[in-house]
Amino acid sequence: MVEIGERQRKIGEVLKVKPLGALAMIDEGELDWKIVAISLDDPKAPFVNDVDDVEKHFPVSSLSPY
Repeated sequence: MVEIGERQRKIGEVLKVKPLGALAMIDEGELDWKIVAISLDDPKAPFVNDVDDVEKHFPVSSLSPY
């Protein structure tokens, strides 16, 4: 699962999330599906209901790996 949101999470942290969609990725030549979700405690969770909403509320220019 890939969790998007405004806070950085700890590895292994357990969250209640809202699934938004699925992302197909090729990892070492094999198809690997990832579920994209947002934590229910994120302030933007009420406004993000599917992958189309992700671009509106998390534009690429605002994303940071840290």
